[in-house]
Amino acid sequence: MTTVSVDSLRHAVRSLSRRPTFSLLCLVLLTLAAASVTAIFAIVNATLLRPLPFRDPERLTAVLTTEPAKGDSVQEIVAGPTLLARWRDQTRAFAQIEGSAPVTLSLSGDGEPEALRGATISAGLLEMLGTPPAVGRSFRREEETPSSAVVIISRPVAERRFGSSAAAIGKLMTLDAVPRTVVGVMPAQFSLLYQGGDVWVPLDLTAEQRAKTRLRTVAAYGRLRPGITLDQAHADLTSVQRQIRDEAPEAFAFTKIRIKPLREALFGQQRASMYVLLGALALVLLIAGANVGNLGVADVIGRRNATMTRLAMGASRQSIVWLRMTETFVLVLLSVVLGLLLAYAALSLFIAIDPTPFLALGTHWMDLRVLLVTLFAIVVVGFGATFPVAIAEARVDIGAIAGAATKSAGGRSDRRLRHTLATIQVAVTVVLLSGAALLGRNFVRLMSTRPGFQSGGVAVVQLNISARDHATAESRAQYVDQLVQSVRRVPGVDAASTIQTRFVLNETMSTAVEIDGRPPTPGGVDQFAQIRHVMPDVFRVLQIRVVQGRGIDSTDRADGRPVAVVSSAFARAYWPGENAIGKRLRRNSKTAPWLEVVGVVDDIMDAGVGVPIGPTMYVPYLQQNTPTARVTIIARTKGDPAALGRPIRRAIWAVSSVQAIDDVSALSTLMSRSAAQPRFQMLVVGTFGTSALLLVLAGIYALTLFGVLGRMRELGVRAALGATPSQIVGLAMRGSMVPVVTGAALGVLLAVPITKLMQRVVATRLELGDTVLLAGVVVLLILSSSIAALIPARRAGRVSPSVALK
Repeated sequence: MTTVSVDSLRHAVRSLSRRPTFSLLCLVLLTLAAASVTAIFAIVNATLLRPLPFRDPERLTAVLTTEPAKGDSVQEIVAGPTLLARWRDQTRAFAQIEGSAPVTLSLSGDGEPEALRGATISAGLLEMLGTPPAVGRSFRREEETPSSAVVIISRPVAERRFGSSAAAIGKLMTLDAVPRTVVGVMPAQFSLLYQGGDVWVPLDLTAEQRAKTRLRTVAAYGRLRPGITLDQAHADLTSVQRQIRDEAPEAFAFTKIRIKPLREALFGQQRASMYVLLGALALVLLIAGANVGNLGVADVIGRRNATMTRLAMGASRQSIVWLRMTETFVLVLLSVVLGLLLAYAALSLFIAIDPTPFLALGTHWMDLRVLLVTLFAIVVVGFGATFPVAIAEARVDIGAIAGAATKSAGGRSDRRLRHTLATIQVAVTVVLLSGAALLGRNFVRLMSTRPGFQSGGVAVVQLNISARDHATAESRAQYVDQLVQSVRRVPGVDAASTIQTRFVLNETMSTAVEIDGRPPTPGGVDQFAQIRHVMPDVFRVLQIRVVQGRGIDSTDRADGRPVAVVSSAFARAYWPGENAIGKRLRRNSKTAPWLEVVGVVDDIMDAGVGVPIGPTMYVPYLQQNTPTARVTIIARTKGDPAALGRPIRRAIWAVSSVQAIDDVSALSTLMSRSAAQPRFQMLVVGTFGTSALLLVLAGIYALTLFGVLGRMRELGVRAALGATPSQIVGLAMRGSMVPVVTGAALGVLLAVPITKLMQRVVATRLELGDTVLLAGVVVLLILSSSIAALIPARRAGRVSPSVALK
């Protein structure tokens, strides 16, 4: 049996090699289908199907709060030490409620300082998730204080610093100038709630932190008790929240509870996208199957002489079916292998562009379920499309094979179905290519948007200032001033300053503000504005235009009058039609000083390309700052900022040899990274559009070839009656170009409303250029389809009338 199978495979391979066009087209179609199934189902599997890598994940929840926003809307906000501690102590519905907050710590000691990312976590979080340390132990409740000086580290850090996980236990690591004892090492590939990380330290839940009622920086997670529903848990925490509100109405008057299953909290926003991807996948499989079937029918007609010869020499009809099925098996096997490789390459590219949608994939996204689904889908598509063709090929009458093959597989209803499928394919392709073209146009326009500052020639240095070493505002101001002065002396640096932003997409800092002489908002809801603690010369380094007054300068220190600079949007929002200079504002706290506005500057987009941040206030870092005010050094350089990375690092370490540096990047690079999402959208839609175009071209080729072979007798008669080769070619192409033109028109009708919807999503309006793009897509599709139809149609123009009439 094995010998027979091997012989059958060899025969099938030889047979396919003699028809390279048919074989290659089928392989391309099935490979595209396999790659689509693998890539899409891997994402769907990770986000919707695969069990979360936690203990009893169905009982895990995220516990959020909501606060009133603009209009009737509400905004979700994480909890804080006050809420987490009270919920944890008083809940009856939850077995545990734990929390975490992201943090970056500076590792100093041997070698250069290193910035390690991680989180502060409550003592029971790892056990609640069912992910305890692989070596050592977790934190204890009594260690939820800064004085505990313990740390849990990742396995890569343990092996890099100490040689192995076991050797790391009990060792000291100096983090943010605090010697901490390693008490645990996490397993390899561990990622806390898909957030990654290098180190984890205890969350500060001391009485001092619990008293900070307005602090909302801790994400809370809970494990429901057996038999407790989400509604019961919500009622339980709402009761606790009422008590908290009565005790601190100024902070929690409008705070409400929202509880979500953990999977929904992690991936809920992606669910709609997953369903859209599944729908697109089903369409791709349908189109691929239809085109493989069309190619098969055309191949049956093209091989009629070989089939007739085999049957006449005694071959059984079963062997005809068996050969066709064996050929399909070879194509399916090759397409699955190539599809897996193509899917891996596509996912790697997409993850490199924007890893956010793929966090759930982890490092082992290819599992048995994905492999089996891919194999099953391609087997169904390949054999489902080929088996009817094989049956039709085997049933032909030897005496009338030329007509029978066509008739058995090419009746009027079948032809109408093929034309309908081709029309749908073209329409879908027009929509996808239009979307890709519009997203591409939007991306180019986005990258050319002026963000309010000049990003070229600016180096960005991301730091984490130790609150322990610099506990007071005066100490922090003096230290940051020394860092800036040292960087300013680096050869090739023209000017240096700091700003409170990392130029990361949608990452920004806001504060509640109070305007002098302006009544409180209705309902007591706070007014919010963006805040940036900055050093002098910040507007010079970034070349932000000062519209009115002056910027922040070296005289704005703690012993001077408190001042602020506001953006144009701030001035328009709070003093419309008035002169903002001399007005007063302050952070919404009775102890905060009033700040006099001394300048107005242009609006900027420091939270990503094309992301307006709204009203913004700039506060002198030398005058007042907080431990949470991030410090990012910016330096305008004479040449390439990337070339000054090492000298800038040395300048910082000359001030403090233990200062860790997160990253040194060119500002232009960071702004480009912030556009990863629109770039990702463009590539995904473009990939689908290109795949659909290839499917359409293969389908048009097959449709034209089938029409030529099926009408060979008619075309021969026309040639005998005097029709020229060009007329024959035009006649052969006409049948396949009708669904192309019809589908293009239908696609335009569909693309217009979808384009308008896209304009709303990407925040641009429909313009004349969009019509030109749409027309260009249609012209491209029709031209490429004409070429795909011309290749087999020329075959009809070269056929001799005497041969065609036989």
